[in-house]
Amino acid sequence: MLPISLADLAACLTNPTAPLKIEETPRRVRGLLGQEYIFDTTRARHVWEKPYYPLYYIPIDAIKAELFTVHRSDTVAPGVSLAVVKCEGNELTRALVFEEGPLKGLVRFAMDDLGM
Repeated sequence: MLPISLADLAACLTNPTAPLKIEETPRRVRGLLGQEYIFDTTRARHVWEKPYYPLYYIPIDAIKAELFTVHRSDTVAPGVSLAVVKCEGNELTRALVFEEGPLKGLVRFAMDDLGM
């Protein structure tokens, strides 16, 4: 199976007719970029992008603001923008910021870009 683009993923997740399962998780979730934690939260959400396996979505206010830039001009779907995280010479560019709908206020990182 070929990976889908971020724009296609955002369009699927924001489609009002698509089933979307979201649950709170009691786990502590931290994301490491370089040698610095860019988030550390117990308020992450499990979001099932596929029916059988959830991913962590992080509340935007749990991310260190000084490292995080949302590019609202780079809208990939209605209510979804791209974001960049820069830390210690490392750059993470595949983050989706949800500004509308049931995922409002959450950020999806490509977890393989982070140490967790």
